[in-house]
Amino acid sequence: MGRLRYYLSLTENAQESKMLKAQNYFGLPKFKAWWDAADYDEYYIDGEWNGPWGRDNEPLTEQEWRKK
Repeated sequence: MGRLRYYLSLTENAQESKMLKAQNYFGLPKFKAWWDAADYDEYYIDGEWNGPWGRDNEPLTEQEWRKK
């Protein structure tokens, strides 16, 4: 779900993301809950934490990221 959310957040796909919300996620059970929970996955996949891993550069844990 995180990859789908990331893919749809790209500028050329933003319309599809808006359509999902407008259509109430097509009535798919639990889709909205999974979509909302995938915000951390989108952060993790996107590399918003900036680059390769190392002792000094690791992504935040989900709990740390949600507090931010």
